[in-house]
Amino acid sequence: DRGRRGGMNVKRLAAWALLLILSASGVCLAEESGSGAMLKDPDLFYEEHVDEAVPYADSRFFDVSYGVYDDAQTETGRDELRGLLFVLVVENGGEQTCSDFKMTAHLNPRLQAALAVSDWYNEPFDLYGKEGDKVPFGIDYTWQALLDLRSVAQLGGLETRDYYDMLIELTWKGGGELLRVSGDDIQAALDGQAGEADSARVDDALAEEINRLAAAYR
Repeated sequence: DRGRRGGMNVKRLAAWALLLILSASGVCLAEESGSGAMLKDPDLFYEEHVDEAVPYADSRFFDVSYGVYDDAQTETGRDELRGLLFVLVVENGGEQTCSDFKMTAHLNPRLQAALAVSDWYNEPFDLYGKEGDKVPFGIDYTWQALLDLRSVAQLGGLETRDYYDMLIELTWKGGGELLRVSGDDIQAALDGQAGEADSARVDDALAEEINRLAAAYR
């Protein structure tokens, strides 16, 4: 639609290839420990700032929706790796221009530990007001990630809420906002508009299926 910058898919194939290389080499996979999976270089931002974040539905500046989708049909080349597709839609609800607009996703610790690579890559750009005549006023951020079933097993499985709990750090020249997608508000994410029409969303049934597959790696 008008004003929506499609998908942030620049270098998408290259990024996917990089994920495969990293996961195959073990550079970014979680390590084993007595308490489950641990990250070598965790992003501590979530734990340090979760109490400061505003629910994404209460954003003062943006209309936000979020979805997590099964991407099991994507060929990973490794039985223990399963594809996931994360989708975040951000639209500028006001008239102001957000110059050098950038989104940084900070995943909760359990989800970080379960993914082969947990960095959601994107580049800054100018986001214009929805009421103006310039575009884009919105952005679909899509991220193909690899879920490591070995790490899921070490964690004792993931609940649906683990997939829907993250901080969204939105910054632009002269401003910023910290939003939270909360595992306590899963239904809002499931009912939202973000995502792929032909892909299954991660819900209780799919989370249980993933945990069942992961149990083979205990």
